[in-house]
Amino acid sequence: MAVAKLCDLCQQQLTARTGEYETAAAAGQGKIDEAIWHAANATWHASRDYARRHQSCDAVADKLGKHTSEKFGELHLEYELEASSVLALRQAIAAYKKVRPEAE
Repeated sequence: MAVAKLCDLCQQQLTARTGEYETAAAAGQGKIDEAIWHAANATWHASRDYARRHQSCDAVADKLGKHTSEKFGELHLEYELEASSVLALRQAIAAYKKVRPEAE
């Protein structure tokens, strides 16, 4: 149960920080190196997509109700899309670390 609560907290923080980045990025555009700017924006987009996929997956799981193969198929698809968004986020973070290693 504690692990689930920690995961929920991490998800909430990612969503909140993603929103804050959007505000900060609007004010900082053109003030940093172009490569860093693009890598940061790619990370932001990947974070936003992951948060969206995670929420979608939770919504489908909450509506699962009666366990039919169709419902499990829908849930499986959502989990696959979420897993894909996690991979994209990891790749975006790795790319960001390459252009800005001091941020680690």
